[in-house]
Amino acid sequence: MEKSEKERLIDMIAITAQISSTNLTPEAAMVMVEDLEDYSFSQIMDALKRCRRTLKGPLTPQAIISRIDDGRPGP
Repeated sequence: MEKSEKERLIDMIAITAQISSTNLTPEAAMVMVEDLEDYSFSQIMDALKRCRRTLKGPLTPQAIISRIDDGRPGP
């Protein structure tokens, strides 16, 4: 993932955290980006959009990962 994509993800994670009433430091957002490096930028962005629409709790790496479209059917 390119540096500009990582910076954009940090911003979008922070915005999504704010929408979900999650207190998130910039350092925590950076760690979350590291946790998500196995996925493409577009997959993560789509998952963050799903989080903003459906998340009913705090924003966590697992909340994002569980919303990444990996080709498998959902529940």
